[in-house]
Formats: sequence, C-alpha cells, structure tokens
Amino acid sequence: MQLRDDQTISQRVAILEEALAKVLDRDGTMAVEQFDKPGILAVLVPEIGSYDTRRAHMLSDIARELEVLLS
Repeated sequence: MQLRDDQTISQRVAILEEALAKVLDRDGTMAVEQFDKPGILAVLVPEIGSYDTRRAHMLSDIARELEVLLS
C-alpha cells in the first residue's frame, strides 16, 4: 500500500507503522514485538553498552513523527 494525499492521517500512520515493522526487524539486534497491549507494536533496541537491557520504542509514535515529516 502507498501513501496518498487523499488518505486520512490514521490510514497514513498505519501504512508507515507496517513499513517500519518490516524495516526495523532485521538483524537480531532490534526486534519488533507486541508490547504491553495486543495490537501495540514496539521496536526493542539494546541499551547502549548492554545487550541484556532493551528499550522499547512504539512504532505508532515513530510512524506519527514520520507522517508529520512527510506531509
């Protein structure tokens, strides 16, 4: 699916979130997983200096930021 000018912001964010899930779940250092609530996806990234501790970044938040930048 492609981003189009006639789509709502929520539709655009959903497309970006789906694309982010594919791009960010790559090499084993980062992983896209369900987080906290069903349907909420986050990319889990190791803390600097530690592969035992991971920090979660919500894909929906990143997608919203991208949507604003691309508008």
